[in-house]
Amino acid sequence: MDRRIFVVFIMLGLVSLFADIVYEGARSALGSYLYILGASALATGLTGVGEFLGCVARFVSGSIASLYRSSKILWGTTIAGYAVQLISVPLLAFVGRWDAALVLIFIERLSKGLRAPTRDAILAEVSTSVGGKGKGFGIHELLDQLGAIMGPIIFSAALASRGWGYAFLILAIPGAIAVTIVTASYFMYPDVKSFRVKSSISVKGFGRTFYLYLLSMALLSMGFIHWGLVSYHLGTYTSGEVVALTYSIAMLSDAVIAIPIGVIYDRVGLRTLIVAPVVAMAIPLLLFMNTVTSMIMVAVLWGIVTAIYETIMRAAIADLVPGHMMPMAYGLFGLLYGVSWAIGSVLIGFLYTVNLYAVTLYVAISEALSASIVAYIGKKHW
Repeated sequence: MDRRIFVVFIMLGLVSLFADIVYEGARSALGSYLYILGASALATGLTGVGEFLGCVARFVSGSIASLYRSSKILWGTTIAGYAVQLISVPLLAFVGRWDAALVLIFIERLSKGLRAPTRDAILAEVSTSVGGKGKGFGIHELLDQLGAIMGPIIFSAALASRGWGYAFLILAIPGAIAVTIVTASYFMYPDVKSFRVKSSISVKGFGRTFYLYLLSMALLSMGFIHWGLVSYHLGTYTSGEVVALTYSIAMLSDAVIAIPIGVIYDRVGLRTLIVAPVVAMAIPLLLFMNTVTSMIMVAVLWGIVTAIYETIMRAAIADLVPGHMMPMAYGLFGLLYGVSWAIGSVLIGFLYTVNLYAVTLYVAISEALSASIVAYIGKKHW
């Protein structure tokens, strides 16, 4: 094992740890913050548009990386994405209107989209140092989620002690640490070997299985209720501090399942993904019960779906396409996943204002279709 590659793998995990303290800390109660600023449920559902914008950025980033085949561009895009993302979050301390807050949320999502496909291409290569892409992404997700657990706790404590402005500003400290570590990672591993293969921008050659996979994940995301709307609903009957702590439970659930689900994926394959739509289907059933127990269960289930997305959904792409096509594949996956999540979030936000039973029915249909396609491609191609 090349120790240098292993060190870079761990450093990228630490980058995600500190970055997650920032944006997961803020995201834990964003719905409640928007509620306080006067946003409606439909307006809060627009946070899903931020996911769409971020995923457009993923496609653009993946396309640029595939066109220029430069390790410097790969790393430069990754570093720039982290830097902009981790500046935009503390700036939420200075807004007093929900529409201004949404703009900063959109910027944060755009910058995350900018660095996600290039970071994942680097991570897929250095994950060979721990044996298996599923395991590698699982370990990375565990480190990532340690930050996601710490972030809401730090944010909740800061919010309780000195208010919203202080809570957002304190997140600038881990943000600076994350940018420092990712920059150091570049100097340790500047040459990404998979980028030595010449290629061009193209969405051809991925194969039928890959496109069926994209369709199933798009349907999954359309029915996966965005945490912005979850926290909005929770904020109607509990405090922002409690909502933030509830999100830390979701992140703990994510952390616990990340490595096991990655190891199972390495053994079983794509069929492992069927867990995600089944779990997502249960979220609205529990969300609208409005009890402490159901609130905790929603957080646990939401974390499980997120863990699957962050580990085996990304690992599967690395197994479905050649290494030199990964930036484009990740970009295309991110674009379609983001578009579908944005459409689903706005639709769910609208249905929320009409009838809560309609939300539950819509989610059930979307997730059932996703599970059916996963079952089909799992049986036929794995």
